[in-house]
Amino acid sequence: DRDDPAGVLARLGTRMQAVMLPGDVLPAVVETVAQSLRLPYVAIDLADGAGEFRLAAEHGAPVGAVHSETLMHHGDTVGRLRVSERGRDDPLEPADLELIRSLARAVGPAVQAVRLHEDLLRSRAEVVALREDERRRLRRDLHDGLGPTLAAIRLKAGLAAREVPPESPARGLLGEIDTEVTTSLADVRRLVEALRPPALDELGLLGAVRSRAAALAGDLEIDVDGSDPRGPLPAAIETAAYRVAVEAMTNAVRHSDG
Repeated sequence: DRDDPAGVLARLGTRMQAVMLPGDVLPAVVETVAQSLRLPYVAIDLADGAGEFRLAAEHGAPVGAVHSETLMHHGDTVGRLRVSERGRDDPLEPADLELIRSLARAVGPAVQAVRLHEDLLRSRAEVVALREDERRRLRRDLHDGLGPTLAAIRLKAGLAAREVPPESPARGLLGEIDTEVTTSLADVRRLVEALRPPALDELGLLGAVRSRAAALAGDLEIDVDGSDPRGPLPAAIETAAYRVAVEAMTNAVRHSDG
């Protein structure tokens, strides 16, 4: 198809339009280029912004010298297209190189779109991880800081009330303090529960899943098998794994015949 550059570009455009998922774009590009030009090897590397490249997609295996063509988008280097000769005795001809340059100009925007998609996914993952880490920190502050402080205030108010005569107005005020502190403690507990499953911090991931399994089992036998992870897991992964396991067990119990 190298004698029909327009046809090659049209075929490449059609293939990219047919791809539904961003992760499938670059594999489709290298496969289409390799098949259209009968090349044994085509690869696309993404630029990382520091002058380095990392392999993103490849098709086939090189059999001779590899030619590299820079992929640009609005004047910025976004990657490179690498193609192999068809054989050691069959080098790329000027017509091949010109078509490859045309393909590189067409592929550049697609490569930039893939890079932006990866940046978006990475940013979302970082936001989720930071959010869960912050939730874990807030839960610990509430559970280990504010909660015990309120409990101590309630205890001291109770001790003080014993030393105050029943007819004293201070006795009533101390009773109000006890009631308000009790309400505040309940609010703190609700906040702690909402921020992060307490069992994760108290029992670890495996222990928390086993504890929940025991609570859900009833007449159904639930066997939790696994080993504790080496080192602490990121809060987002730990919470997600726990919620997935609990949801799976809950569905099993809900839909079981037992």
